[in-house]
Amino acid sequence: LQVAVLGGAPAIVFVLCLLSSALAHALSAARPRRRAWLALAPSLGVVLIALAFGIGRIAATPKEPVIPVALAALDPDDVLPTDWRKSLDAYRPLLSQARARQVELVVLPEEIAVVASVDLSVLEADLGSIASDAQMSIAVGFRVVDAGRMRNVLLFAMPDARVRAYDKQHLVPGLEIPKITPGSRPPLIVEVGAVRFGAAVCKDMDFVAVGRILGNGGAHVVAVPAWDFGEDAWLHGRMAMLRAVEGGFTLVRSARNGTMSVSDRFGRVRAEAPSGPRAPLLVAQAPVSAAAPTTYAGVGDAFGWACL
Repeated sequence: LQVAVLGGAPAIVFVLCLLSSALAHALSAARPRRRAWLALAPSLGVVLIALAFGIGRIAATPKEPVIPVALAALDPDDVLPTDWRKSLDAYRPLLSQARARQVELVVLPEEIAVVASVDLSVLEADLGSIASDAQMSIAVGFRVVDAGRMRNVLLFAMPDARVRAYDKQHLVPGLEIPKITPGSRPPLIVEVGAVRFGAAVCKDMDFVAVGRILGNGGAHVVAVPAWDFGEDAWLHGRMAMLRAVEGGFTLVRSARNGTMSVSDRFGRVRAEAPSGPRAPLLVAQAPVSAAAPTTYAGVGDAFGWACL
């Protein structure tokens, strides 16, 4: 997994497939056996170097500061609740628990309810008040409706009561395309005290460009409200974790109908729990790394294109 900081997913595929490809080459009768088996040596060497790099990279990491973060993901009975006040009220007891435990960031799921655009300012004021009273940041998603036009919006409320908004860029075909309007602005990056938070929504993290933007932007901790499909919970969560390795940041992802998870910039899961109506508040310590952006964040798929 650690080779992703150099060449992303293409580097992982390269290392995983190299040895088996060399073995198939050696077993082929198309050329002299001795030469074919000699081809295994450099292939095995590359794999061993990759493994040594991964072990060494993790072992050489200095102790990093951490911040307490919390995740909550209640799966309502409705497909998409239409009363945003009721939906937000359902989370208030968990937000109170987070306040009592002095967490610095709470991440709730994507689209917890529908809100009319005329009510958006009221919602933002309410969310900003909660964040200010608790002195913590809150990331949560809503579907905003304006005269038939819909947007999938992430709201990021900060301890000073300011609220930043971000429209989801990458939509799910069939379910969100074409009825929801995609956003055009890059993922959020905001500074709260000494921590630089990033934020994106669910499927955005399927795309390597999003992780690279967050990594190059210096994000320490990235909040991702999400909505999974149950059976894909593990897979979709791991796809987002790979973006965190590629970009070099900690991921805090809360998915409705999925899992709540916290992983560090090495892809190690620090905390994980399933969502659900009775899901408790998940509290974890999120590393805040001051490491520079990864090589992959800077050069992108150069390795993959070189292979091609």
